[in-house]
Amino acid sequence: MPLAAAVAPTPAALGRVVLYRRPLEHRAATRPGLQILVHRTLVEQLAALTGLSIGEIDPDADDED
Repeated sequence: MPLAAAVAPTPAALGRVVLYRRPLEHRAATRPGLQILVHRTLVEQLAALTGLSIGEIDPDADDED
């Protein structure tokens, strides 16, 4: 089940990231875990959408593992 989707921009619409609330909530066991999961998911989707690396978007990403 997907947690999010990156939607590329078109001439008629801006690009966007869609986070799916229920799958994210279902995957996380705790509130702090949900916050971390949302952050990581958003960074991954932004990287996919922009072509930047995860480290360029979130320089602290390497420190989280």
